[in-house]
Amino acid sequence: MQPLLSIAIATKDREQYCIKTIQSILSFKDDRIQITVADNSNTTKVKEFVDALASPQIAYLYDNSPISSIDNFNRAMEMTTGEYICLLGDDDGILPEAMDYLEWAKLNNIDSFCCKDTIPYFWPGAHPSYESGGLFVSKFTEGKKKVDAKKELVKLLEAGIVNYMFFDLPKSYHGFVKKDIMLEIKEKSGNFYGALSPDIFSVVAIALSCKNHYIIDKPLTIAGVCRTSTTADQFKGLHSGELKDMPHLRNRKVPYVWDKDIPEFYSVTTIWGDSGLNSIDAMKMPEYRQYFNIYPLVAQALLMNRKQILNYMIEKCEKLRKEKKIGKLVFWSRVSFSVLGLVIDKGKRMYRDSFASKSVVIENVEDILQAFKLYNQTVNKS
Repeated sequence: MQPLLSIAIATKDREQYCIKTIQSILSFKDDRIQITVADNSNTTKVKEFVDALASPQIAYLYDNSPISSIDNFNRAMEMTTGEYICLLGDDDGILPEAMDYLEWAKLNNIDSFCCKDTIPYFWPGAHPSYESGGLFVSKFTEGKKKVDAKKELVKLLEAGIVNYMFFDLPKSYHGFVKKDIMLEIKEKSGNFYGALSPDIFSVVAIALSCKNHYIIDKPLTIAGVCRTSTTADQFKGLHSGELKDMPHLRNRKVPYVWDKDIPEFYSVTTIWGDSGLNSIDAMKMPEYRQYFNIYPLVAQALLMNRKQILNYMIEKCEKLRKEKKIGKLVFWSRVSFSVLGLVIDKGKRMYRDSFASKSVVIENVEDILQAFKLYNQTVNKS
């Protein structure tokens, strides 16, 4: 029987988190779920765990040879056989209610849907304020909203491919997409995931491919942040510098070509911009590049990394400005207006959130399995 959902996980050297994530999914005892794991770890701990389980629901590949992170994501997706797919990190989780929404999506021939918000969970040691683990539970409705994915993509491009999580876009990472759509993307672009960021690459590619996309108000996945995650590193001011220092470039089979419209420095913001434009080219729809607005991207990068590499960022932005033959006053005044706009937008969100229902914070949550149980207890009690 074909699974209704395949959950794809690519993992490397985070064995304890991956094992707990697998256990939390299997605890649902739902044979409509398949788990595919591409493991590039230096140890065989996950392999030994999976072998001992001998579960028909798990498709597992172990290969500790040098491969890029993107190749590992593609391997995890290649093993999926479900009607719908969902890409999760090895420190993330999913709620069993997702299966009800998947039955609804299948019945109504929906290409993709995703949640307005995820459930944030900080593993022990990942956040300085929640050293013993912290889970955030907010109120929600069960509303559904149909969205024109291509129009939403244009909005994202006009916003500089910045803060994509604030847009009602489809996604495979913490989202649910028909496997047929992913196969269409692979046929057009050469693979399921490309560029440097699998989540941004697929956001753009799916938006260009799907016809029926919905946003669900109810959270269906848990966004885990472990001690060694990218999000945790951002709290420490990491992930910025020269392009050659990017871990994303390790073990790539061919040299990577950075996009000509993105300043040449390493940051989360520029990686998102580069991967988004790369996806447009890979999908052979270059007409969408006209909507890309460089100024919010530069503004966001300056705001995020000013304490680490301010002078280096300005140097590289100046290089791009000269190559594009944009006047200095025009370029930097537009960047300044974009900085102001981003600050105002953040202020508006904080103001709205202050009047919205407060999140319940549950502390001393030791792993994703306990986070799943505590979330259900809290929601049911409410």
